[in-house]
This record gives sequence, C-alpha cells and structure tokens, in this order.
Amino acid sequence: MPFTGRRADRPGVATELVKLALEPQGYLVEYRELPWERCLAAVRAGRADLALCAVPSEAPELRIPREPLAFSRRGLFVLRGSSLHRKGWKAARPEDLQGVRLVVPLGYDLGPGWTEFADRIRGTERLLEVRGDDPTERQVAALERGRADAAVANIDVVDHHLRQTGRQGLLVLVAKIGKAPLYAAVSPVRSDAREIALRLDEGLRRLKATGQAQRVAVRYGLAQEALFDPGP
Repeated sequence: MPFTGRRADRPGVATELVKLALEPQGYLVEYRELPWERCLAAVRAGRADLALCAVPSEAPELRIPREPLAFSRRGLFVLRGSSLHRKGWKAARPEDLQGVRLVVPLGYDLGPGWTEFADRIRGTERLLEVRGDDPTERQVAALERGRADAAVANIDVVDHHLRQTGRQGLLVLVAKIGKAPLYAAVSPVRSDAREIALRLDEGLRRLKATGQAQRVAVRYGLAQEALFDPGP
C-alpha cells in the first residue's frame, strides 16, 4: 500500500486503476499478492497475467504499456534519533554511503547508480536485502534493531505505512534519489498481450482525463506527483 494491498475494500491505487481501466472493456481483474520476485516469475511463465507497479528494467521481457499507473518516488531514509540523524547526515549519491549499512527490498529496481551500487556491495555486511509480503516493515525493523543504518524505499509507501501503523515521523527522509514510472506489465505468454497493453493505455488515459484516477489517489492519501510525472 498505497499502490497495492490485501483488503478487498482497499486494494490499492494501482489495483483499482487497472480494474477501472479494464473491466468496462470486458476483462475480469482478480488481484493476488505475492513477494515481488515470485510475482515477476509468475507473470513471465504465464501463471499470472499482469505484474502491477513494474519498472521496465526489472522485467524487460514483459509487455510494457505506454501509460504508467503511477510514479515511484525513491528516497533514502534513516531512523529518527539514530546517530546518522543526530549528525545531520545527508547523501546525494551512493558514494556518500561510505561505512553506512544499507537495507533494500530484494529484487526491486533502486534506480540509476543505486542498483549498481547494491550489486557491488552484495554479499557484504554493508547490504541487507529483505523479502516477503511486507518488505517496508522489514526495512523499518532492520533500522530499529540496528541491523542497518539507512534504507532505500518508495517515499509514498513509507509515508503510508508509518501512518497506518501509527508511527509517523519514525523515519527521516534524508535524500530524494530519483523517480521511475510504474506499469501494469503484461505476460508475454498471452497471445493477446499487445491488445491488453493497448486497452490498459486507453483505460488509464480515460481515468486521468476525467479526474477519476485523481479521486482514487486522494482516497489513499497519495500525493498527486506520484500519479503524474513530477518532472526532474
């Protein structure tokens, strides 16, 4: 959440937008939550049809529509009251993390420079990769327990998670490190993958043009710049 979720009445912005885009065109959309690596594997193999909130670099073999569902705004966070926070530590690039232990979600694209940095330090004590159904909570727990010093995460997801768990302000955003469009990527196994991508584009453009997409985002407390390209 806020992009996807388990509750039938609160399935997330991305899930609702895909339903609203495709179901009026005759498709039935059923959402199932999986750890991200398993989700991509299922869509690649044709066991599922769409991977919600995919970044093209994570799965270039999937059919990517032209119209994004939303934009992932990435940030670097530290725990409020930690030694890094007390020192007023800031980081503008991966090279600024000298001696800092980083926690990231396993399998997620971290953006230019940051993914390559994670690849370089993988297998060392400087990188902790968390997996499971709730990687954001695992990142928070790693910071609280002293297993990591900083986390790369989606700004809107962290904000929503802390509000929902009553821990607003627990993490401090020390840097905005980029953004990326998020798509409903279509399984290449489907013979009609191109048609589904076109239908998604048509439906999503309609939802944004009529303001319906914005109203869905507001219900989840999602910033408008996460729905439209916020620029450089």
